[in-house]
Amino acid sequence: MSADRRAGAREETLRRDIDLLDSRTLRWAVDLARLVRDPMFPAMVIAALTVLIAGGLLVVTGVQAGDQQYLSLQLPYLVSGGLAAVGVLLIGTFGISILGERRTQAHHDSDFREVVDEAATVTRLVLARRAARRSARAGSR
Repeated sequence: MSADRRAGAREETLRRDIDLLDSRTLRWAVDLARLVRDPMFPAMVIAALTVLIAGGLLVVTGVQAGDQQYLSLQLPYLVSGGLAAVGVLLIGTFGISILGERRTQAHHDSDFREVVDEAATVTRLVLARRAARRSARAGSR
């Protein structure tokens, strides 16, 4: 009997762990879907890419400038590489700013939809109440 109880307890623990794992996996999947659907997700990707590209440009610039022994020969590499990296970062910043505005607009649209839905509900309730009063008045005559 005690062996059956232990086996039943193990089975129950295993079932609970599987349910917990499934709920964790489901929660993770839902969080991932929310992240990807968030209007700021492309901005995060753009930010990561621009930082990587700008960093790569600066590394290449440093390597090229390091190959030159004279300062006057290093300056063109440093100036062009630095300006290119700054340009990439500015383009990324503008993209992030635009996508931030997109997110803000999406929130405003969502809020506007909620207000319109509430106004429609109130209107329906008022019209239903008026119709009920009219039918009550007609029924009492």
